[in-house]
Amino acid sequence: KAQRNLYSVVEEVETKGTNTYTQTLPKRQLTTPSIKKPSPSEDYHEFTITLRKCAKRLGFKIRKDHPEERRGKGLFIASIDYDPALSDGRLRSGDELRKINGETLVDVEQRTGVAMLKAIDEEVTMIVRRKRDP
Repeated sequence: KAQRNLYSVVEEVETKGTNTYTQTLPKRQLTTPSIKKPSPSEDYHEFTITLRKCAKRLGFKIRKDHPEERRGKGLFIASIDYDPALSDGRLRSGDELRKINGETLVDVEQRTGVAMLKAIDEEVTMIVRRKRDP
């Protein structure tokens, strides 16, 4: 039997009886289309939000993630339920909190990050990262 390789295509066609006809087609250049894949930094954008606590709340819940899934990431917003986050309207479920008042939340345990948020007295400035809309 004929062998196949990357540069030629071998086609075997059986004819009547035991005779075999083999045809080798000309070599073809194998090319991969050039598609520019965005870098991870192009997939996301960061922005700053400042909120003032209302009734000792910021108005959002933090998603519980497995520590292995959080490597290199901050805390993720699960839902926006109350003011001030609800009436402000800039935060969305799935947004990643990277910093609060200058302190990083990247690779911080979830319970530690939540404690940091609860410890804020009045106002918080957050660096938020969001995946770009397609």
